This record gives sequence, C-alpha cells and structure tokens, in this order.
Amino acid sequence: MGSFLAHAFMAFKRAVRPLVPDSLVARIRRPARPGWARTNVDIIVDGDPDSWLRATPDTYRVVKTPAGPAADCVLEEAHEIGSADRNRIRVVMASHPYGAVIMARTVPPRINRGSFAFPTIEPVAIGVHPDFYAEIGGRATGDHDLTGLLFRVLNAGKPTALIPHGPPTATGPVAPTTPITHSLSVVVMAGVPLHDVGGGFRGAQLARQLAKSGAHVTYVHEYDSGESVDLGIRVVHPNIEELRTDSFEPHAFARRVRSQDRLVIVEFPHADIVKAATGLKQHGYKLVYDVIDDWSDRSLGGMWWAQEHEDQLLLAADVVTASAAALADRVRTMAPHQTPVLVPNAVNTDVFCADVNVAADDIPEGDGPVFTYHGSLYGDWLDWEAVKSVAEAYPTARLIMIGDERKHPPMPDNVYFLGLRAQSDLPSYLTAADASLIPFKVNATTHAVSPLKAFEAMAMGVPIAAPPLESLVGLDGVHTDNDLVTAVEKALAGRSPDADQARRDHDWSARMMVMLEAAAVGVPAEASSTPVTVRRVPTVYDPGDRSVGF
Repeated sequence: MGSFLAHAFMAFKRAVRPLVPDSLVARIRRPARPGWARTNVDIIVDGDPDSWLRATPDTYRVVKTPAGPAADCVLEEAHEIGSADRNRIRVVMASHPYGAVIMARTVPPRINRGSFAFPTIEPVAIGVHPDFYAEIGGRATGDHDLTGLLFRVLNAGKPTALIPHGPPTATGPVAPTTPITHSLSVVVMAGVPLHDVGGGFRGAQLARQLAKSGAHVTYVHEYDSGESVDLGIRVVHPNIEELRTDSFEPHAFARRVRSQDRLVIVEFPHADIVKAATGLKQHGYKLVYDVIDDWSDRSLGGMWWAQEHEDQLLLAADVVTASAAALADRVRTMAPHQTPVLVPNAVNTDVFCADVNVAADDIPEGDGPVFTYHGSLYGDWLDWEAVKSVAEAYPTARLIMIGDERKHPPMPDNVYFLGLRAQSDLPSYLTAADASLIPFKVNATTHAVSPLKAFEAMAMGVPIAAPPLESLVGLDGVHTDNDLVTAVEKALAGRSPDADQARRDHDWSARMMVMLEAAAVGVPAEASSTPVTVRRVPTVYDPGDRSVGF
C-alpha cells in the first residue's frame, strides 16, 4: 500500500509540475544547503566522526581535536568554564583561520527524510578572533546566554569551529534572547533572506536603511534562497539580526523588547508571517502591510497565497503602503476601509553613487553600444522577444543580461548572460551602459511593479528604455514605447537622467521616512553606521575532504 501511494504521489507531482510557473518554483525552492550551511563549520571531536558526517551538509567538516599552541581571542562565557575548556578553545582557534570557536551543548541532528538538519546549539562559551569581534559589534549588553553573539557569528559567515560539550536542553531551534533596548524596534518580515537576488530587493533595502537610522532590525524570512549560486553575501551590522520564521516566536521575541516604538513591516502575506505579525500586535507593535506585488497572480503567489490570509493582514494593518499605484488601487478594492500610502521603490545611494566610474572587467569587448538589464531572468513577465528584437536591431551592440539564469529561449550572439551579481557590483556595469533596458511585457502584473532597476540606472545617469508602465511614466531619463526598439532609439537620442537629482529624490531614506510617518513612529535620536556587505562564499568539500585527522 505504501509503495502504491508513493508512486501515485510521484505521478501527481509529474502531472502538476508543468502547470507551476518557473518563477514560482524559483521563489519557493529550498536549496540543498540552507541556513547555517552557508558558513563553513568544523565540528571538533575526538571520537567517531561518522554520525556528524552523515547528518551535516558538505560545507561542514569533522576535525579531530588539534594539539599545539594556543591563540589569543576574545573569550565570552555563558557561565564560568574551567581552564582546560578555555585552553581547548584557544588551541582550536590557533589551528585554523577561524573567525570564532563555539563550545556548545549540541549533538548530531537527526536526518529527516534524507535531508540535512542542523544541530541545536546552546553556547557554553565562544572565542572570537579580535578583528572579527570588532566587525560584528561584539557581545551586546544583556546577552547572558550568548545566543545573540552566536547569531552574529554564524550570520557573518567566517569559518567557525564547533566543539560539542554535552547534549542541549532545548528541543527546538535556538533564537536570540538578548534584550532590545533601542528606541525603535522594527521587525521586517519577507519571503527570502537578506542576501537573495544579490541583496538588492526592497525588504533588504528597508532593513539596511532602518538599521542605519539607529533602529534595531529583526529580519524574518519564510523561505531559504532559491538562487542557483551562492555569492556569499553577508550583511553585517550590530543592529541587524536575521532569523527564519521557524526560529521566530512572536511572544517570546516580545519579551526581549524594551523599545518604546515598535513596528512590524510585512512584505510577504504568507500564513506563517501573517500569524507572527498579528501576534506582535498584541505586544504594542504597529503593523504596516507593505504591498509590493499582486500576490493573487499565480506566477507570484502561486500555491502559498490565500485570499483569507491577505484579508486578515489588511484587516489587522494599522497602515497599508504600496509600491505602485495599481497596487494601491487593488488595496482599495480589497479593503475599502484602508487608505494606502504610495511608497515607490528607491535606490541605495551608498552603492549607486558618483564614486563608481570604472567599468566591470567582464563586459565583452566591442565598438557598439552597451545595453544592460539586471534583475530576475525567470519571470513570466519578461519579454524575450523584445530582447531579441533589440539585439537584432543593433547587431554591434552588447546586451548584458545580469541575473540568476535558469532557462531562456535562443538569443542572438550579441546577448551575453553574465549570471547573478551582488548589488554592490551593479554600478560598474551601469557605468559602461549607453542605455538600461526594462524588457517587460505590458499587462496588469507589470503595471503593478515599481522597478528598482529604473531608480538605480537613474542614480548612475543612464537613460532607460522601457514599455509605458504606469510606474515609469514621467520619471527623469525614462524613455518609453510599446516597441522596445523604438524606446531604445529614444533613449540613445534623448537626455540622460540627472544622477545627483535622482539620488536626492529617490533615496531609501526618504521612503523610510514616509513609512515611519504614516505609522506615527519616531525616528531614533541617534543614527548608526552604514551596514557593511561582505562576500564570504562557503567552501563545498568533496566527501574525502570532510574528515580531518582521523
């Protein structure tokens, strides 16, 4: 009977999968190495390594306890440990260029249906390299059990050692317990991690700007990244912590909060997020539903979206914001009691600035113009025929397509797919561009978008060729036509946007202020530093390299 059901289920999956858009699959696919597997972790043991090797992913190694000299480190203890344990941490620190050595109550996780789980880690003590300690902002006041420092270490992505020290007392995921004492606590709830899509999407930009303003930001995401390549992007800032929804319990989280002003911004109306966000309202959090897509469109919300959950969110929201006028109209239809506030997308002026004037070194050589596109390459809204038409109309041009490539129709030889790039890399491509393309089909879905790429090109002084989408009409330097080839002609012959003015008019700081004012939430009195983006790509080890010293 079990075999019959298994075969029936597989037949059902094969029948249904062709009906599910690639864009949806890309959004919800769980990668082979989720969560903390994005960090290289060495498990330090003396006994049999097999149980750890079976249960952990291929970014983890199992290493026999080393011998040798001890290294200096910043040693933080959840409770006092003995001199032997302190010395062991320092010896391990000296054996490899680790950012940190974690001694914790932990055991090999159970393997769930052949997929990797991750160990429950309850820190006993953490040794941190002094430079790394300064980078992550050290141990926060009130971090008595070291869970805050643990998350800072692992989310920052440097190679780490884990020394098991007995079984944990918890049965589920460990979450930070450090008190939040900033004047403003903001929870941003989104679909994907901060590093997804090169780190440039709206939720990530709002989180960065809020942290820079002095707020404490807890960024919560429902899914792991669906990108086919890991760029190793890490956002490091003492005001930012990043959790998955399965590690976020709103009532336990609220017990940490001492902040007078409290705000939760929902970017993704998934059932888990709606439940968590409405739970936060019970603890004094004002709820902003930031509508960034028409999630009822199957290519966007697909199998996870349900009208009842979005209705619940619209009913609970203190403020509704929308990134495009068409989305604001949709809100008025769905929830007549709401008066949505228009908050278009914007540009990260710390990244897209006048300081960048050197072109990327992987732009193909040629004498013709350079046209660029950066963004998703899997969406049903992308007009491949328009891309092909531009390439054929300008045979000497180089069309640079930047994004996570999944599949596309055959294109002329002058269309180049460079793959996914970090947001911080994009200005070096726009510097070389004669025009930036937005090759979207014109329909209800695309009229409801506020293309980030347009604001980024404007901030670099690059003219934009696009179809006449409602959110683009009237923007400086945007040249529109139903025929993309004609739009390109207009862009090449017309005026370029005023980059300085674009950065002043469309900075994320201004957008953040609109949202805070709409929610009647105060801006922190003291601003903080700009979040740092680092690149730490994890090493994926061959099976024979995952056991060391045995």
